[in-house]
Amino acid sequence: GAGMGNGSFDLDATDLNREDSSAFAFSLMAGVSYRITPKVDLDIGYRWQHIAGIFSADFDANDLVVGMRYNF
Repeated sequence: GAGMGNGSFDLDATDLNREDSSAFAFSLMAGVSYRITPKVDLDIGYRWQHIAGIFSADFDANDLVVGMRYNF
């Protein structure tokens, strides 16, 4: 999958001034689901997210997500 929107940061560090910033963001996602039992699935996914031009820099995030899903 894919997504786009607004990314925001709230920077609050003891030796820096507090700053808020937001910028254009987009992400790409992929994942799989494996059926363990007829009612329980194991989900594994990956997401790459990019936020452009926040605090005069670009930020990338890489997320690996593992979860269990119960099917009613």
